[in-house]
Amino acid sequence: MLPRVHRLRRSSDFRRVYNRSLALSSSSLVFRVHRRSPKVSSRIGIVISAKISKKATVRNRLRRRLREALRAQLRGLPNGLDIIVTARPGSIGKSYANLNHQCVTIIRQLKDG
Repeated sequence: MLPRVHRLRRSSDFRRVYNRSLALSSSSLVFRVHRRSPKVSSRIGIVISAKISKKATVRNRLRRRLREALRAQLRGLPNGLDIIVTARPGSIGKSYANLNHQCVTIIRQLKDG
């Protein structure tokens, strides 16, 4: 579970990120990033649409895998970012290692740019 301080929770925060974001993507994930003040900690929200799978158990398993992969990368994340991670339809069959690798790759792009 992500610590509470690192979670996007309000719909107004999600709307702000969607309206003013930069998108970075991989084969099965899309990261939408909005920069805030560097003095505050980064926050992450995960979105898994019903288009991915009609079964809630499948969507929840994917959400848990993504949450754990992102939790492991929190220390390397720059401060002051609001991030929404959206899963693409191809992400269902991916292993945890593959999802983790994609998260690491996109987070490296965030640090560099």
